[in-house]
Amino acid sequence: MARRGISTAAKLLLLHRRGGGGAAFVPTDISGLALWLDASDSTTLFQDSAGTTPATANDDVIGRWADKSGNGNHATQETTANKPLLKTAVQNGLNTVRGDGTDDSLSFTGSGLALFQNVAYAYTFIVVDANSTSGQKVAFAFGYHITNGARYYIEDGLSANKWDWRGRRLDGDSATVAYSGTNHGGVPVLLTAAVAFASGSAVLRQNGTQVGTATPSTGSTSNTASFAARLFAADNGAFFSPADIAEVLVYTPSSAMSADDITAVEAYLNAKWAVY
Repeated sequence: MARRGISTAAKLLLLHRRGGGGAAFVPTDISGLALWLDASDSTTLFQDSAGTTPATANDDVIGRWADKSGNGNHATQETTANKPLLKTAVQNGLNTVRGDGTDDSLSFTGSGLALFQNVAYAYTFIVVDANSTSGQKVAFAFGYHITNGARYYIEDGLSANKWDWRGRRLDGDSATVAYSGTNHGGVPVLLTAAVAFASGSAVLRQNGTQVGTATPSTGSTSNTASFAARLFAADNGAFFSPADIAEVLVYTPSSAMSADDITAVEAYLNAKWAVY
């Protein structure tokens, strides 16, 4: 894929200074990092759910994708037939993790299920290729209830060939959807879901540009953890995705992220994965 150059402003943001030292930006520079999955980091990918056998070769199964945030929110799968695959040198020469679109998924357990519980702000950045141009496919899902889910989804195809963010705040709130107005074109994209439950606003960005909005219920008092949470599938084990997922960053800060910080994360991911 041809790569467009990133702007001078974005390059400067990549030099996000920590304590005046001028070190290159890393996701941990911004407070509130709750989840960091990085397919390019071979030390985080394992064939078994316990994390004892590294996944290094093309088509190795992925039973554990370790969280780099320090919060232990690892994504795992115990059943070999349901494990996604490591795909090597797929995006900008870097590895991705790919679902089969039939029954593959990775699940979050323990503290991972509480990722969007009692949060006023949630920011999800994901580099993903849908590998599909038809049907509803879910890449990232945290569910409220098996018969009434969508606490926090990122999915493709609810509107043909377009990504969307779907979410709710309280357990009983109806889900709201921020639809992308931009076709993904069957190529990798960088999606940013910037959600302020505190004020009742959601913005979906695609490749650094706002493409959709929604109005979730205001407040930040979701009082239970998700009943299930998965990559490559909905919370109830449906809508399986054949996507390539390259990197996922989730921030749940106590106050809103600044526009500069959002742009810094997007610039970091684009410089790394050459999405746009």
